[in-house]
Amino acid sequence: MSSTSLAFLLLSSIVSQAPPSTPEGRVLISSARTGKPDLFLVDPATGTTKNLTATNDRMELWPAWSADGKRIAMATWMDDATRVTEITVMAADGSERKRLTVPEDGGTCLCPTWAPDGKRIAYARVFGMPARSEVRTVNLDGTEDKPIAENAGFPAWSPDGETIAFAHFDGENKTSRLATMRPNGTEMKDLTEARPDVAMLTAAWSPDGRWIAFPAPVGGSIELHRISPDGKLRTQLTHLGAGTLNPVWQDEDTIVCTMLQPQAGTAYVSLRADGTRLQVHALSKLEPANPVIRPAMLPPRSFEKLRERSSIRQVAHLEAAAPTEPRLSPKMMFRSGNRLFVDAVWNADGQSFAGIAPDGPLCLVDVSPEAIRLGFELPAHTGGVSAVAWAHDGKGLYTTGADKTIRLWNPPATEARAIAEMTDVGGSIAVHPEGKCVATAGADGKITILDPESLKVKKTITFDEKKTVALLGLVWSKDGRTLFAAGGSGSIAVLGGALAAFDPDTGETRWRTKSMLGTVAEIALSPDGTKLAGACGDTYIRIWDAASGKELHAMKGHADRVTSIAWATDGKTLASGSLDHTVRLWDANTGSLLDTLASHLGPVIRIHFRPDGKTLLSSGVDRVLLWAK
Repeated sequence: MSSTSLAFLLLSSIVSQAPPSTPEGRVLISSARTGKPDLFLVDPATGTTKNLTATNDRMELWPAWSADGKRIAMATWMDDATRVTEITVMAADGSERKRLTVPEDGGTCLCPTWAPDGKRIAYARVFGMPARSEVRTVNLDGTEDKPIAENAGFPAWSPDGETIAFAHFDGENKTSRLATMRPNGTEMKDLTEARPDVAMLTAAWSPDGRWIAFPAPVGGSIELHRISPDGKLRTQLTHLGAGTLNPVWQDEDTIVCTMLQPQAGTAYVSLRADGTRLQVHALSKLEPANPVIRPAMLPPRSFEKLRERSSIRQVAHLEAAAPTEPRLSPKMMFRSGNRLFVDAVWNADGQSFAGIAPDGPLCLVDVSPEAIRLGFELPAHTGGVSAVAWAHDGKGLYTTGADKTIRLWNPPATEARAIAEMTDVGGSIAVHPEGKCVATAGADGKITILDPESLKVKKTITFDEKKTVALLGLVWSKDGRTLFAAGGSGSIAVLGGALAAFDPDTGETRWRTKSMLGTVAEIALSPDGTKLAGACGDTYIRIWDAASGKELHAMKGHADRVTSIAWATDGKTLASGSLDHTVRLWDANTGSLLDTLASHLGPVIRIHFRPDGKTLLSSGVDRVLLWAK
């Protein structure tokens, strides 16, 4: 993909990271910016903040909005002789403060959650030695403060008022499960299996009551999941490889949570309810993310008005079957300074990859089981590198760049072995399977076949006489007798998709697909050479018969344009990357979605399987990730 095409895709995909500047968009956070934690009302869209409590003898934690947005409940630590933490309520402007809970035997009261009618509050109380935990309810006037569940914590009241989700502990507080019960404590039901992590099983209901978001251990990390209230549908939403805690719903399709990741630090992040669009939330600019105490958001009360505000139509997503263990998890992360790696291509030995940035040098990166390290950088082109491919011998590298040249390098030498002028910026490079030649194509719709050593032009093939198709994908058949090329409109990224097969000797067109809605950003040949897969701008992944061009499958799952496609070495699995920030795995035979991998904090640009088939590399606007089992 050329740097100009990439820039258009990214610029046209930008969405606001801040919630709307409305009463519903305001957020409650507990912040120690004034000393001891006070409760602040903040608007991430404008950056305005207001201290609602401003107290010196207490700390306000775990805020919760009432459903009508008129009152706030919170846990308050009393810095007096009692040193207890109790539940208090106040008006939305900080006035009319009232203490609700005064248990006779002390204890710590946390995690208040409102009944939808605003008349009762459920909360958790920790007490005794060894520590025990229970969920209690109390009326808004402080009466009928009573326990409803033992060995329970972190309650969350459903929007319809009929159910409370909570963490269900065993008797010794060694394991926990997500569970539900009626507000009177009856009809308890465990939704998840018992897990050894009991510290942060905080649940959050979607505003429409269809889903419960919650963190759960996966391997050595804690990832965000969603589950239906009956426990039958469960999906892992994040694959960050570290900690994802304290979910809250910003609206019916957006979840905000705290991300703890050694490489990326601590931040508030947001994502769609299907796991797409993972990105740093604007709240992170106002307040450091707190791994223990979550913020409170007031979702819009009218979903119809929310939909009217959005000019983007909602799309249906294929739901992957929940695997018992994730198919792939992020194992290592690499980032070279502040560079955007738009591609990272494996060498045949799988021990290194070449990474390129549209405004930076060519980077060679070494990969070992212990770490990813930058080998060296090469200022390959004036204006940046647009495409890269390894030579047939695995030692040389071909690059095209913004200076409209193609160059052959022999690292670590810093002088090019050969240079040739091109008619336009090269968007793709394909090396003949036997090394007999190298082909390149670009925004002018021309395919150029060159000598692999001298880079002298051997043949030029015109894909489109009208020059309306910018070529982004190029790949040889296994026998080297056919060259496949794909692209789309050079001016409108989601129109004019095209794919064709050519005889490289004569330039004859062997077959050509009918124009598609979405630009084909990349194509990949199956390991057996019989099928082509394409990443399309209309959010579909398509598979064609390589011999005839007949479309075999059209797979829908991504929420935005698909930018990259790759076959696993066994030919049974396809991986795709998208501007929706996710990598997805597909069954290449049936077209069914196998898994959604959400760990990138921005659009995913390119993906490649390692030659051994055991590792997947994904490069995005944030970093390069290596995924493995």
